[in-house]
Amino acid sequence: MGLIRSCDCLFAEEACIRADWHALAQKDPAATFFHMPEWYDLFQDGPGERIRIYRFSMASGKTALFPVLARRVNRFETECSSGPAGVYGGWLSDAPLDDGEAEALADRVCSELPFYIWRLNPYERWQATQSGGDEADFTQALRLDRPWSEIERGMSDTRKWEARKALREGVVVRLAAGERDWEDYYSCYLDSGARWGADESRLLSRDFFRRLEGRSGAKLQLWLAAREGEVAAGALLLFHNRHVVYWHGASHRRHLAAHPASLLQYSLLRLAWGKKLLWYDFNPSAGLVGVVFFKASFGAEKMAARVWRRRANLPIGQRLLRRVLHLIRR
Repeated sequence: MGLIRSCDCLFAEEACIRADWHALAQKDPAATFFHMPEWYDLFQDGPGERIRIYRFSMASGKTALFPVLARRVNRFETECSSGPAGVYGGWLSDAPLDDGEAEALADRVCSELPFYIWRLNPYERWQATQSGGDEADFTQALRLDRPWSEIERGMSDTRKWEARKALREGVVVRLAAGERDWEDYYSCYLDSGARWGADESRLLSRDFFRRLEGRSGAKLQLWLAAREGEVAAGALLLFHNRHVVYWHGASHRRHLAAHPASLLQYSLLRLAWGKKLLWYDFNPSAGLVGVVFFKASFGAEKMAARVWRRRANLPIGQRLLRRVLHLIRR
């Protein structure tokens, strides 16, 4: 029988499956907001996209769910994202898996999915220790279960000076309140993209930010640093259990000299610490050295977050062979 007793492919439209998914995400201490149904919902917006749930029953009696966003890339091929938009993916389980169970589950997932991209979850013990994969990457995070004075000592003198300067310049940190704030933040984002030389066609759309706005609340919050009545910088935070991730941020060039981003991060760290959260996660940085340095200057340390992938759109011979092998395994 092996370590896995059964595997079922289900769909999130079924209310009972969605309820089980939500309950496991609440129970699993390794889960982040990226493992929640609400995150996957944000990206299921095309006719060729559908959320699949793989449910595994382990021989030990444990249950694990492995959600993916399946996206049809052509007539014959579907690519599955475990963690849409390149965020942490992986399973949710009702009890921690031992190494043998985790390895068996990962092998089975990789055989079930013909093409996939999966960023390993740095907060799940087995995934955090894997050395293989197609892309060695990392996130940067700060543990908050210690005195604030100790956290503050871990910040660079430069960042603390910039935060004080921002206060002297009249920068105010506040929670976004209404559509106008979201519109102003999106303008900030476009300005940041232009400053970094980003391809405009690859930037997130305004419609996507409207979906974010519609889901804002206790778990999804946009925080702003305002100066002279304008949004100077912003940060989108995603809360789940004792983890908060700084998923998205932007600053406007007109206010860079006032260092609003430094005050914003200092304030949000203090906010997360006051909520008695365990982790403030700065998220991976797409290889941008300056961004990595900025996060490190607040005391954030690197945590492995490797990426596993099997690409679609391979040469025709490889595609056919993978398809045949996949059907044989099924």
